[in-house]
Amino acid sequence: MFGEGISSNPLEIRGKRFAVFALSLDRIPVPREEWPDWVRDLAVPELDLELPATVEEALLQADELESMITPAGELRESSGTRETDRSSTNSTAVAPSR
Repeated sequence: MFGEGISSNPLEIRGKRFAVFALSLDRIPVPREEWPDWVRDLAVPELDLELPATVEEALLQADELESMITPAGELRESSGTRETDRSSTNSTAVAPSR
C-alpha cells in the first residue's frame, strides 16, 4: 500500500494504492509470467537491470533511476531488487506504478 496517510506520503499520491511485488503459493514463489492477469495489473513495474558488482555501484545505480510515478525532478519512490534467475547476477528493480 502507498498513498495518503501511509508513511507520511512523501510522493504526495492522492488516495491509496495497492501494488504487488511478489506472489507466493504455499510459500513457493510464483514466476511473474505465471501470475493471473488481475495480479499482473496490480504489479509494480520491472526494470531489467544488471546487478552491480559493488554496493557503491548499486547505490549509484539506484540514485540514477528515474521516477515511475512522480514528475521529473521530484522525489523518487523506493526501488528494490529480487533474484530473477538463480544462475545469473541479473536483478529486477521495482517501484510502485500509477
